[in-house]
Amino acid sequence: DSGRLQTIQVAGTTLSFAEIKAALQPAPTAGNDTLFGFTTNDLLEGGDGDDLIDGVSGNDTLRGGAGSDHIQGCGLLDGGDGGDYIAGSGELRGGAGDDAIYLSPADRTVSYAVYGGDGNDVISSYGFYNPPDSPTPAGSLIDGGLGNDTISLSAKDTFVHRAGDGVDTVSAGDSVIRMEGLKLSDLLLSNNWGNRLVIANKNAWQTDSVTISNYYASSTTRPVLRVLAESGTGYVDVSAAAVAAQTAVGNVMNNVLIGTEGADTLDGAAGDDQLQGRGGADVLYGSAGIDALYGGVGNDQLYGGSENDNLDGGEGDDLLDGGTGSDTLYANSGNDTLLGGSGDDQYSTWGIDYGSGSNLSIVENDATAGNLDKLVTDINPYRMLFQHVGNDLSITALGGAGSIVIKDWYAGASRHVETILGSGGDMSGNTSAWHYGTLQDTQVQSLVDAMVGFAPAPGQAQFTDATTLAAINQAWAITTEYYSD
Repeated sequence: DSGRLQTIQVAGTTLSFAEIKAALQPAPTAGNDTLFGFTTNDLLEGGDGDDLIDGVSGNDTLRGGAGSDHIQGCGLLDGGDGGDYIAGSGELRGGAGDDAIYLSPADRTVSYAVYGGDGNDVISSYGFYNPPDSPTPAGSLIDGGLGNDTISLSAKDTFVHRAGDGVDTVSAGDSVIRMEGLKLSDLLLSNNWGNRLVIANKNAWQTDSVTISNYYASSTTRPVLRVLAESGTGYVDVSAAAVAAQTAVGNVMNNVLIGTEGADTLDGAAGDDQLQGRGGADVLYGSAGIDALYGGVGNDQLYGGSENDNLDGGEGDDLLDGGTGSDTLYANSGNDTLLGGSGDDQYSTWGIDYGSGSNLSIVENDATAGNLDKLVTDINPYRMLFQHVGNDLSITALGGAGSIVIKDWYAGASRHVETILGSGGDMSGNTSAWHYGTLQDTQVQSLVDAMVGFAPAPGQAQFTDATTLAAINQAWAITTEYYSD
């Protein structure tokens, strides 16, 4: 070729370029070798030892062999056994050992492949500088192999995780996670430690999983991630991308669906699901399974479904409907409406700020024999004012601005909450006392009658007159605990 030495003549002997190259490429040794290639397609083998191999240019085959090798170039780069550093493009293989592999493609429109092999590997796709005006990459195949690997994917990459591969952590772009040897029914999707999406083998979730780092860090820049599981004839899309959508529907797995700052519609479908609406006026459906629904900020609607669900509307004027099953419904700031439905439901008002004017409406209509619903408050029993208002029962915390209204209490026993619990510090100056009380629905009317026409004095936060206190002590089962500062 023009510009390249073709032959060399020494003492009447002519050596071709191939003979010159062969003479300059030593055989692999058991020591720490330093090998450099040419601009042609070279074969360099380090053998045993901690070798430095640089292919320079060309489509080379570079093999490190045993030892902790440093290999860079383009072509087939194989670290062999040992903890190797491998950088370049083509087909990169770590082999056994804890390897660091950096794929920096020579042509970003070509697909490459990285195989970590056994060991806890660190693999970065497009690990070097990626100019902002570079062409759209074709995407590469990244296979971590056995071990707990840390993977950085670029757009269009496909990461392969096989059943039993270990606990892998992935930073994903718009990528594909392919779960080989795992069917849809084998997978568990969950949200772990805030911003991580965890895709686990539910039969070995502690030792076999893929964690997508910072998946929930932003609702606007979340990657478009596809998760594929085996179907017997190919792969089925788990639709992990739907986790990030404004309208998301789960599947038979235990899903974690997290919305955006907008108005989301999330449906857990079958499985024991966790749904978080975040901001906006969201609509959340637990459907089948034992579900946990959290609305977040905004005026949300939460529907539990057929099992024993937990519903928490968060901030805003929320509607919580437990459906069938023994549900727990949590009221918070805002004017919430709680419908327990059938089952032994629990209404919790611990999230209410009674000084803010929040009003809570409870709608109960379960005529099942032996039904036991419960209202749990953090109001001192000596502070609760019971009133008959229209057809409703109103409960007000003295000194507060809001109220708890049990709708249609006077329409019949099916509208009752059977047990009311109160707890809170003494409001009459005895700061070391804490009162706990249990009130049955059959005793409520005696309190309503005793408090008819009551008008609290300005700043009054607890009943103090003997007649009302006697009625409270008669109706409630109260225990008082004393503590020291």
